[in-house]
Amino acid sequence: MPSDDLLRKLDVARYVQDNPRGMMLAGFGLGVVLGAALRRPQFARLLRLALRVAVLPLLQRELVARASSFMSNSGNGAKFPKLSAQQG
Repeated sequence: MPSDDLLRKLDVARYVQDNPRGMMLAGFGLGVVLGAALRRPQFARLLRLALRVAVLPLLQRELVARASSFMSNSGNGAKFPKLSAQQG
């Protein structure tokens, strides 16, 4: 998984263990910068674009993998799960 590789390369756990105050200050600074940026409409547009470019393909891949897994299992006599209607 790409995020595991990134965490391994950055070795965030070691940085946190070696310098916990510095990492807390870095997190606080990042929060302040992002908090100020979130108030700007340009940042909101950039965030929506980033979500479309990065997150949607990941979701699509996951859905396709689950659907293909389900379809391959349905040929082996698997039945569709029954949905129970809640009475309220």
